[in-house]
Amino acid sequence: MKQYIIHDIIKLVPLSEETREKLLREFESYDKGLQLDLKNDLWSAFHKMTDEYAKTKYNEFMREAEEGKRKLTPMLMQEARMAVHRDYEDKLAGKKPEKEQIEEVRNTIQQVGSETSTTKEQNQATTEVSRVPETNR
Repeated sequence: MKQYIIHDIIKLVPLSEETREKLLREFESYDKGLQLDLKNDLWSAFHKMTDEYAKTKYNEFMREAEEGKRKLTPMLMQEARMAVHRDYEDKLAGKKPEKEQIEEVRNTIQQVGSETSTTKEQNQATTEVSRVPETNR
């Protein structure tokens, strides 16, 4: 598991984009007292967020176990926490969340499917017109 630094925490906790950019840009220039206060607040927010996210993952894993999609083990909460940290690492690496990637693929498939349907309809109409004798056109 990755060891987080304060800049990682700033990127992960829910902040406005303006606040996040300002903290990333100016954090090192703040006096030590302010840095310490900000670190305490940011780490506290990070731990609360992580605990809630892990509970959500755990509940998701429990549903999957009930549906027979996941094996129920005594380590399920630990697995949930590991999944949370993998998600954090992906976010820090600039990867999109899996659900977002799936949605993009779904949209692409739908777009290709609708283009294919339109092309088939146009080809069918062209074929039907070409079957009509010249005198009836």
